[in-house]
Amino acid sequence: MRLRIFLSRIFLICSLALLVLMIVAWGETYSPSYQNCVADYGSQKGQSEGTNLNFMRGSLPLFLRCEGTSVNQNNGTLSAFATILLAFITGWLVLVARDQSKTTRARLRAYVFARSYVEAVKGNKTTCECILNNSGTTPAYTVEYCIDAWIDTCPNPTETRVKKFGRPMCIGPGDEISVLNEIEVSDADMEEIRAENKAIWVTASISYADTFGSKWKTKVNFFMTGNNIENIRERRMTIENYQAT
Repeated sequence: MRLRIFLSRIFLICSLALLVLMIVAWGETYSPSYQNCVADYGSQKGQSEGTNLNFMRGSLPLFLRCEGTSVNQNNGTLSAFATILLAFITGWLVLVARDQSKTTRARLRAYVFARSYVEAVKGNKTTCECILNNSGTTPAYTVEYCIDAWIDTCPNPTETRVKKFGRPMCIGPGDEISVLNEIEVSDADMEEIRAENKAIWVTASISYADTFGSKWKTKVNFFMTGNNIENIRERRMTIENYQAT
C-alpha cells in the first residue's frame, strides 16, 4: 500500500513536470527568436505563407527546428527554470523518503508497556506484580526500569517512590518480564483501603532504546482501592497516569 502511494506520487510529479515543459514549449512559439526562425524559414522557401505563424506552428519539423533555435538562444533562462524545477522535485522526493522512513521505523520499532496486578492480602502481606511487555516487532535494548509498591492516600498519593532493579537488559519482540514487590498491609490500612481513603500504589519508570538507536521512556502509576482488594478475580490494578515519550 505504501509502495503504491509512493509510486503514485512519483507519477504525479513527473506528470506535472511534463505539463510545465509543454507549457514552456508552447510559450516559446511566441518568443521573438521562434518567430524570426519561422520567418527565415518562409523566406528561404520563397513562400509568402512563411510569415503565417499560426500555419507554421502546425508543422512538426519546423516546430522542432525553431524550438531548438529558441532554446539555444534562451538557454540561460531555460537552464535556470530547469534548475528550479529540479530542486523542487528533489526536495519533494527527500520529504517523501523521510516520511517513508518515519513510517517504517514506527511500524518496526520496539514498544515497551507495563501492566500491574496485586495478590489478595494474606497475613498482612501482599505481592504486587508489574509486567513489562514489548509489543513491537523488534527488540528493546538497554531496558532499565524503576518500580516500587507502597500504601498511600487516595486518590492522590503523598509521595512517589522508585527503586532500581538490576542491570540493563534486552526484551525481545512479544517477550515480557515480571517484577515482584512484597509489601505489608496492616489491619488499619485495610480499613482505609476498603473505605477508598488509601490505596496500594505501584509506580514504574522504564527507559529503553529501539533497534534504530532512538531512546524512549514510559512512566505509569497503578493503584488498587475499595473492595476489589479482597476480590480474587479483580487482580489487575487501575492505571492512574500513563506517559510514553
